Amino acid sequence: MPRKAKPAPTRPMAAADFSDVPVVNAKAGETLTISVDVDNPSDPYLVIFRKTTVMIGQVDREETVQDLPAGTHRLSWSFLHREKGWKHRITAAAGREAPVLLDERSEAKKDPPYTIGVALVVVQP
Repeated sequence: MPRKAKPAPTRPMAAADFSDVPVVNAKAGETLTISVDVDNPSDPYLVIFRKTTVMIGQVDREETVQDLPAGTHRLSWSFLHREKGWKHRITAAAGREAPVLLDERSEAKKDPPYTIGVALVVVQP
């Protein structure tokens, strides 16, 4: 008769470190403005807010999300660069607040040519 395998010992889970995740603070009903500045993209970039695509493109763009609902929401993006001289920068601003820098990378700084990022948009009632 085969022997039963012993279960693996359990280890306590380490606390997650989210200190590098940008946070945009807003009030319910405000507008969120997302801006992308990009040079030499070979593939379209993507920006998603609350599971909805806000931007897909290869040029500089600015889009707004109207009437923000209360709660904590995910804002995510992805970039893939294949051409020389690439760079990108993405910011987000709620209402009349100063924009929050979400991500800024470039070939000149020897950054990897791909990015998948996330930020939290915390909207108070």
